[in-house]
Amino acid sequence: MPKPLLSVMQYPGVTCGHILTPLDAWLFTQINGGNCISLALNQGYGWAGDINLKFIFEKLFSAQSGLGYPDHRKEAQRLSRLVLQDVNVITHQGMPAIIERLPAEVVQPVMAYPGFLEGLELYGHADTGILAALQKRRR
Repeated sequence: MPKPLLSVMQYPGVTCGHILTPLDAWLFTQINGGNCISLALNQGYGWAGDINLKFIFEKLFSAQSGLGYPDHRKEAQRLSRLVLQDVNVITHQGMPAIIERLPAEVVQPVMAYPGFLEGLELYGHADTGILAALQKRRR
């Protein structure tokens, strides 16, 4: 994942996408409804790179953000965006608080993985606050 994308994702409320093509820009706007992009200006910007960049920005701003695509996936994508917004708010805290506040649909698959908690306890590498939060979620 590109470093600029990772660095901006540390800020609350930022939804960033890695954009290489005009199609990436259009799909990012439609599906993710994001508010930040990361452009790999060292890739594909030789001959006619200015045209590619122009097309990217045209597609980025050509449609209303977050409408979804294709039509039959609009509602699922809207719901996914809401979950990701919640996760974004929750994850800008310490790890024990994150574990306590994450939705069950995010935490339960991890907790259900065979040996997950036992592995953390066995090797003693886990922070005691993290272990306590995980054990609390297991109940």
